[in-house]
Amino acid sequence: MLPLIVHAVETGAPEPAVPLAVPEPVRHAAELIDTLLAPAVLGRYQDDMDEFRGEAHRILDELGGDETYLSVMRNLVDESSRMLLRADLAREVTVG
Repeated sequence: MLPLIVHAVETGAPEPAVPLAVPEPVRHAAELIDTLLAPAVLGRYQDDMDEFRGEAHRILDELGGDETYLSVMRNLVDESSRMLLRADLAREVTVG
């Protein structure tokens, strides 16, 4: 599983409307937020998170053990892999 920023860079995030080379820190931050929260990037990231969650559940099933503990572990996996980002956050985030 890749951090979101690495995922965006490696999977070809859409080109920003203004090049990131613009020498204004606020514009850089706003462009970065727009890039990271682009629906295409978030969709691919969600797919990776779903794959991670499924793999973690399969490993827990293979390991077996007391169902009480397995249930707790499954819940931890589910909580840690929830998608908390959404594309509409870009409009809600204030930079500067």
